[in-house]
Amino acid sequence: MVNYDFRNLLSAYEFECFCRDLINKHEGLDLANFAEGRDGGIDLRYTHGKGGIVIVQAKRYKEYNELISKLKKEVDKVKRLNPQRYMLTTSVDLTPANKQEIITLFAPYIKNENDILGKQDLNKILALYPTVEQQYYKLWLTSTSILFSILKKNVINWTEFERHEIEETVKTYVMNDSFGEALNKLLKNRYVVISGEPGIGKTTLARMLVINLLSDKFTTLTNIDQYEDFYYTDSQIDDLVGVMQEGRRQVFFFDDFMGRIAFEDGEKNFDNRIVKFIKACQQKKDKLLILTTREYILQQGLIHYARFNDGQGLEMSKCIVDMGKYTRFVRAQILYNHLVANEIPQSYINALLKDKNYLKIIDHNHFSPRIIETFLGKKAHEHCAPDDYYKTIKGFFDHPDSVWLDAFKRLSDVGREALLVLSTMNGIVLFDDWKEAYNYFFDEVHKEANYLDEQLWKEAVKMLQDNFIKIRKGVQGLYVDFYNPGVIDVLTRFIKDNQSTKRLLLDHTYFVEQVFGVFRDDRRINPHANVPVELYSSFVDAFDKCWHSFRSCNTSLYYKDEKRDESYVRSPQSKTAVLSWLYYDYQTMLSTMPGYVEQKMTMDIMTDNMEDNLASQLSLLNRVNISEVHLDMDLLFENYLYRIMDSADLLCFVESVEKVFPDYVEYIESEEFCSMAVEYLKQDLDNTSDDDLEELNDIVHKLCEYIPELEYEPVTEDIEKAYNAYNDYIESRAEEYYEDYHHGYNDRHGEDSYLIDNLFSSLKQ
Repeated sequence: MVNYDFRNLLSAYEFECFCRDLINKHEGLDLANFAEGRDGGIDLRYTHGKGGIVIVQAKRYKEYNELISKLKKEVDKVKRLNPQRYMLTTSVDLTPANKQEIITLFAPYIKNENDILGKQDLNKILALYPTVEQQYYKLWLTSTSILFSILKKNVINWTEFERHEIEETVKTYVMNDSFGEALNKLLKNRYVVISGEPGIGKTTLARMLVINLLSDKFTTLTNIDQYEDFYYTDSQIDDLVGVMQEGRRQVFFFDDFMGRIAFEDGEKNFDNRIVKFIKACQQKKDKLLILTTREYILQQGLIHYARFNDGQGLEMSKCIVDMGKYTRFVRAQILYNHLVANEIPQSYINALLKDKNYLKIIDHNHFSPRIIETFLGKKAHEHCAPDDYYKTIKGFFDHPDSVWLDAFKRLSDVGREALLVLSTMNGIVLFDDWKEAYNYFFDEVHKEANYLDEQLWKEAVKMLQDNFIKIRKGVQGLYVDFYNPGVIDVLTRFIKDNQSTKRLLLDHTYFVEQVFGVFRDDRRINPHANVPVELYSSFVDAFDKCWHSFRSCNTSLYYKDEKRDESYVRSPQSKTAVLSWLYYDYQTMLSTMPGYVEQKMTMDIMTDNMEDNLASQLSLLNRVNISEVHLDMDLLFENYLYRIMDSADLLCFVESVEKVFPDYVEYIESEEFCSMAVEYLKQDLDNTSDDDLEELNDIVHKLCEYIPELEYEPVTEDIEKAYNAYNDYIESRAEEYYEDYHHGYNDRHGEDSYLIDNLFSSLKQ
């Protein structure tokens, strides 16, 4: 419970208004107060329909002696007013004896102790009405918990959404070998990377780890204290860094941390940030981190990020979820649980029981929890007769893409085209941006129609919503995302297999992101739609057109409103970032077009001072053929030198000098530059916690490789001091327990058909 000191935090009038609002909420009254000044013995008044009045006095004092002295002078006023009920609120802490004295003083107008509210009483009632608390900012600005929840509203609300998903997951989850393996690695290493193929159950496993760690049964079974807090993100590690608190047992979950359907180059120093956060969890000993990713994305990330391959690499605590860990009985339980949870009508269940058809699904080579979840969750039984139910569901396993592909083909032309356009827009976008992009596509492709009929658009959106897409309300209006990753997988493969569709989408792009969303060149095997040589010209025309108009539909998560609705805001990409994408994603194509990227790198673009642009600009300059860049390199050097803000920027700058600014190699070895570097290091050292010292130490060592003259010992000394207290922490009893649990689990749940038949026989009616 909060314990606000109302006297010191609120003025007399603010305290009076606060008491009015709190009592109105608690008592269901409609108290009115009067202007500041002489009140004739009335602060707040409520008049009954029958003429009786309720009077409330708000007394803001420090000590009881002051209060009782003032109240004795009020007695005659109260008698003259003759209220039906008299209440007192005060900032003073009152004892039972104090309250009895006041009741005696104001008899018979004060009915009982409930009509006297001291400091503790007000705090207790306030806890019931957070909306009143939020009205009075002087209170909650002093409250750590409320201030924390407001400042971290973004990640807290995302976590609440995820908590709901976890509650739903529990209904259908089936324990299997992956759980024990993942939990052992998590408790031993303080983090775990859950990887596997799409639809295999990575996120489901992560959710079950979370709910187990937060359960009081966790302590009973493992003799390890349960965890108190849980935080979730699917966007950036800084969300989790911001909610890490000393002394709290916390579980962090970063879903699809390297990208949803393909590897995505993360935020600045992404690998360093992840490694730092892992080490912080290990050092604090009361933190756990769960990461999920598709296996092929993880392998691309390991190639791209050097820090992930050092001695503390992500492979060390990886748990791969694969179908081999799903025994026949586990598969049977997955199917069974979804049939029960989705309340499938008995006539359709009978179709699966007939001739033991459920065994053919359980033993299918393409068995996948996602297909089960999607097929049953989408109420597929509503679209076929009971006699066709088994054949229909088996068809989805025979042709996994058909879960979405069959429904996609049944859409109207507008529905299919709108969905394909959305797939090119590279993630969650504002609904209006999607509509604008499709309007442009429609106008270009269907010139004879003049314009997109609004009714056709609404009907198409209605068909797509909650089937292929999710539409939610946000701070800048509606935003749209795919129903689940399976949809974008199928759409990408559809585009990949249809050359004419590729050309059509490329020829009619509206936002710059659309040339990157599902497209890549053909230099490597990947899940994207490759742009072959014969479509290079279409791609270049599309990129040039988008570059000229430069409209960006990129969004970023801003916050959720008090109704807990997600909220995305438009967050346009910089031209530097777009050129970096182009260079990274289309290297084969660019090798046939020397100078294409370089000619777009003007001084305006390369000196644009957007947040984090310095690192992006230097990274781009390091990638391209610098001899083809037509820039004033002296002016650029001065601009970048002036924009260095910290030691990370400093290192990025120094690493670029030899290639980008060769004329200034001697300068970075000068006394002037070394002095400046030391100042940045001192500044960062003063503002760096123990957890961040290792990264700062790495920066110092790398800087010394480029600048041998640089000597900066304080960092190394502080790191040694900070890590003297570091001890490996392995909760071995958890591993022992889950090994015992697993053996017991296998004893209870054998894999023979008899047990499976027994399970499904319970569905007979």
